[in-house]
This record gives sequence, C-alpha cells and structure tokens, in this order.
Amino acid sequence: MAVGADRGDARPDGDPVTTDRAAALLEDVLGEPTMLAGLLDAYGAKGGPLSELPELGGEVRVVFTGLGSSRYAALDAAVELRSAGLPAWVEFASVDAATPPSRDVILVAISASGRTRETVAVAERHRGTSLVIAVTNQPGSPLAAGGDVVLPLHAGVETSGVSSRTFLATVTVLSLLSDRLHGRPPGVEALRPAVEGLDAVLDGRAAWLTTAAELLDGADAIGVIGPAASQGLAEQAALLLREGPRLRASAHEAVDWPHTAIYTALPGYRALLLPGTPDAERLAAVIAGRGGKTVAVEVAVPLPAGAPARFLTPAVADILAAELWSRATAQRKAP
Repeated sequence: MAVGADRGDARPDGDPVTTDRAAALLEDVLGEPTMLAGLLDAYGAKGGPLSELPELGGEVRVVFTGLGSSRYAALDAAVELRSAGLPAWVEFASVDAATPPSRDVILVAISASGRTRETVAVAERHRGTSLVIAVTNQPGSPLAAGGDVVLPLHAGVETSGVSSRTFLATVTVLSLLSDRLHGRPPGVEALRPAVEGLDAVLDGRAAWLTTAAELLDGADAIGVIGPAASQGLAEQAALLLREGPRLRASAHEAVDWPHTAIYTALPGYRALLLPGTPDAERLAAVIAGRGGKTVAVEVAVPLPAGAPARFLTPAVADILAAELWSRATAQRKAP
C-alpha cells in the first residue's frame, strides 16, 4: 500500500495517521537513515540551530523536561552530561515539586509536537529567568514560541502516529546539544557512521527479524534490559512493544533487575538485552533457569563497527515492534 493513502484516526497533536499503522511504522523506520543524514546536515551547516545558543558564563544546571518518548530521550542525555561533570537531571513536565526558574538554570523542554500542554507550561514558567531551549519537530508550535533557542528535530511526518523517527532525532539533537554545553563543537561528523549503520541494520533485517520476533511474539511478559546509561532506550523499546503489538513489556536496569523484576521471570518470560548490558551471560542464564528466554541485540543483530550502538538500537526495537504489530493484527483478523 502507499503509506498515507488510507488515513484513519488522528494523533493527539492533530497529524493524520494511516489505518494500517504497523505498515506505516515500518515505512517510518525505513526512512530513518535519510532523516538522520538530513538532520546532521542541518546541524553541521554554518549558522546551524546550535549557533543560536549563547555563550554560557559561570556554573549552570541543566533541567530536561517532557513526557513520554521525549522524557525517555532526555534520560540518557542527562547521564551523558553528568558523566562529564555537568549537573543535569530529568523531570516529568507534570511534576508538582519542579525545579524553580533561576538564572543558572538551562531548561531543555522537549515535545515533538510542540503542543504538549504540560511541557509548554513549564517553558512558560521559566521564560524570562532561565535559558529555555525548545526541542521540537514543529518550529511554529507554542513550545517553539516560548523558547529562547529552538532546536528543530527535522524528523518529518510520522504517518504511523508512533514516535520512532522523532525519538531518534531527539536522541541525536540532545547529543549534539551536550557537546555544545561542554564548549565543544557539535560532534556531527562523529555521528555520520550511524547513518550507514542504520542502513546496514535495516537492509539486513531479514537475517535476524523473524527469529527475534518469534521469540517475543505472544510472550507472557517481556523485560527490556540494559545498562544504566541506556535506560531511556530501554523505556522507549518497551513503550513500542506496548503501543503497537500490545505486549506486556517493561524496562529495567540490568543490575537492578535481580532486585526488582526477577519475580516476573516465570516460564514464558522473554528478555530483550540491549547493547552494553552488564553481565549479560549470567543474566541470560538466570532467566533460562526460570523458564524464560532472551534475545541479545548485540548477538542477534549485526551492529556495524564504528556506528554508535545507541543510535542503532532504537531502529532495532522499532522494526521488531512493527513486525510484532503486523502479526498481532493478522491474528485478530484471522477467522
């Protein structure tokens, strides 16, 4: 089918989506390499969006705010900043006890639609005191209007209504922002290998997709498990498995898993292990001993050398979700 030809319901932000959303998600994801290349071109160009960021004097604190996939992308960005010595954390846009506006605060407000009311409200509260950076796919949105600096996602339209390209774009923009906050030129060229890496993963999906999907299909419960620095990726992958195929998926940090989630690892349990999961072999052995099975992304999916895994993992989860969603739809239609 031609994606976009059959339009059904609308996203909460008003953009139309297709009726066959599983097929549309697949098309959205297959467009990720082209999208990422265009985004890097825009941010690497002279006078790109990050050139609007003022010089930062003195000590600063970075507060990320958003909901859903926007907040997930911020989780790993905050870890990256903290590991380099810059105070940074993530807050729900809906939180009551929020960080108050301050001259030493940089508020990074994230909403792909630019119309998430809670995120817009936080930006408005900080405007005029904190430096407000609006990260959005809609430069003409209310969030963009309230930002001192606007960082566009250049993700295009997601006809599936599912955050896939916008999530990857947000991860990328926040990584480039992290460079700039540390006083470095945005590392656009360092991310170029991710474009070819995405192409390779997506073009080679026939070698791994069926096996991985069959293992997860119809699982009683799925744990998406990864290192602490990748909890945003784990949360996003679990969300995609819930949102499309309606699987019972949840995200966990690998070292914390035995303390909080081992109790759910009963026969029929499945785990998706993200790249960099510490002690992955022991974790897989524990799950197998309790009657479950694991899919290790680093083992199942050939990740090209030189391509940052965190920019490829979202596409793996997206493709899996699209395949499992398509299977679930076919099962529901079967007589």
